[in-house]
Amino acid sequence: MRFTAARHKASFWLDCLLATISLLAQPAASAHEVPDMLGRVQQFDAVPRRIVSLLPSMAETLCALDACDRLVGVDRYTTHPAQVLALPQVGGNYDPSIERIVSLKPDLVVMPHAPRVSERLEALGIRTMVMDAMNLRDVRRVFALTDQVLQQNKHQAVLRRLEDELAEVARNLAHMPRQRVYVEVDGGLYTAARPSFIGELLHLLGAENIAGEGRGNFPKLNAEFIVGANPELIITTYQARGDEIAHRPGWSGIRAVRSGRLCLLAAHDREVVIRPGPRLGEAARALANCLRLTSSPP
Repeated sequence: MRFTAARHKASFWLDCLLATISLLAQPAASAHEVPDMLGRVQQFDAVPRRIVSLLPSMAETLCALDACDRLVGVDRYTTHPAQVLALPQVGGNYDPSIERIVSLKPDLVVMPHAPRVSERLEALGIRTMVMDAMNLRDVRRVFALTDQVLQQNKHQAVLRRLEDELAEVARNLAHMPRQRVYVEVDGGLYTAARPSFIGELLHLLGAENIAGEGRGNFPKLNAEFIVGANPELIITTYQARGDEIAHRPGWSGIRAVRSGRLCLLAAHDREVVIRPGPRLGEAARALANCLRLTSSPP
């Protein structure tokens, strides 16, 4: 476990170093040429002053970099930090109101990979950047790129605090035996596999994710596979009912169901666990609490 945490920390700083070198290597004349997560380069003549975020994690990232005051609109799911609650909402992540966004006169929209939305906005002269993060390395890169857009040089301090939080949570679980875990991200048997940021957090905490590698970040599993994998703990990141899970056909024999080790995350914990941003330390603590869950009658 200590080796895993040390290796994670070394990888973290290597990623930070590479991201910083990449950004600093740009010539001075191109200081505001910044790629998004798809590699699309945007040129900025000035730091954006009016930003619309279509990702809760991006609103949190901007605020963590002391740029909350630049947000002029958010998607309907953004709820943190408190100051964003007063901002205009522009709809969903993938189906926002284009008219509402245009009315806010943004000079930048940060968003998930939604080609139809970005094409419509760019046709109207509004710059967009795709800033999805699927894993922890993506999270670090999003911070570095956002900081480059803002020209503030603050992301390394934020990431250092986050790394310290993750390392502390991992140390506190170092004494626990390895557990086989199934994470369900919705009732359709979609899971957070090992390569996803949720899967990486569980790996850091010493858990064995039954979804493993090779299935992508958030694949759909079949019930037979889950039953055969026989997880010792089931974690849900959506509003789920323990009795519904326990009464699924064939699931009564799963060790987690037999022992009552179903971690149904409460609303706040669900929120931090599914958002790849500055609150991943809180997410790790929520997952650690699940791993500490003792057996109870089914």
